[in-house]
Amino acid sequence: MWIYIAPFGVFLCLAGIAGVVRRRDMLVLVGFTTALCALMAGLRADTDNDWATYLDIFESIPSAVAGPNAFFNSIADLYLEPAFALLVALIKVPFSDRVVFGVIASLSLWIYYSGFKRVTRFPAIAFLVYVGDGFYLREFTQLRFGLAVAIGFASLVVLMYGQQWKHRGLALLAASVHYTGFVLLIAQGWVRFVSTRRRVFWVATILLAMSLLGAFDGLVNTLAANGFAPLRLLSYLDNEQDSAAVSQAILLGHYVLLLVSLRMAKDRDTDFFWVSLYALSFALVCIFSGFDLMRRVSFFFSPALYVLASVGLSQRRYLSVCLFVVYAATLLAARFTILQPYGTWLALN
Repeated sequence: MWIYIAPFGVFLCLAGIAGVVRRRDMLVLVGFTTALCALMAGLRADTDNDWATYLDIFESIPSAVAGPNAFFNSIADLYLEPAFALLVALIKVPFSDRVVFGVIASLSLWIYYSGFKRVTRFPAIAFLVYVGDGFYLREFTQLRFGLAVAIGFASLVVLMYGQQWKHRGLALLAASVHYTGFVLLIAQGWVRFVSTRRRVFWVATILLAMSLLGAFDGLVNTLAANGFAPLRLLSYLDNEQDSAAVSQAILLGHYVLLLVSLRMAKDRDTDFFWVSLYALSFALVCIFSGFDLMRRVSFFFSPALYVLASVGLSQRRYLSVCLFVVYAATLLAARFTILQPYGTWLALN
């Protein structure tokens, strides 16, 4: 299982030397490591429960040269989002089904790399937290959702620069890859609402208290019963693995990280933009605590924490950075429960 630790270790080393290496050289090193991560994800085989499922999906989607009728019939049968299915159909024109894994993982990682270059001084520490938090959960397993989250991050980057319509366009693109991407459309209003650190603190604290007191229990049932969520979500309620203690530990961990992040930003500055988005991620964790399937919508805003880790390093808040690293390392260890010994489809040929 050492290969799963390797990317984390490399980014940790790069983050450790970030202060003495020129940014241009660091971007090359980070880019090379990111490319290796894409290769690692793209060549995997039978390393997780979703690999075979996605391979079946890729085999069921016809190549784009098969014509529009075959394409639309396949996505109707598979209940797939149109942009994701179209991307697979286009990739399959020159490549085989298994190559789709590598192309989609590479696209997601390239989006992260491009975004980190624009918004962080130290992309290595941002990637370090990403590897622990999202890489194995999304680019390895939830491939379609992972691409939607990456596109969502791109939408948040342009929103930071005030490009509101571009943000909305990218948010809709993310939603056409995975329907949950529509949650990105609330980002602009949320940023305006939590416009100060004081407001972030009180909103987060109230939501945390409500969640711990069970105020959001039964929310998914209510939404489904009133037509605001698919009824098939209810079938997952009985299959949830998280205990109440685990859910509360997740909530408290995020709350601590949010409080740490609040100390690093002044009201309404660029860094505060990412604090407010992480507060939105925390709010969604609170609202959907105890229901892992819906809690995943918070992942659309969790890349804010990757950026905040870079902010902590640039401000030389080393204790805060250590907390981010411990958080990432803890999640990395937890991801091992969903991964099998690494294998590659090259060995299957």
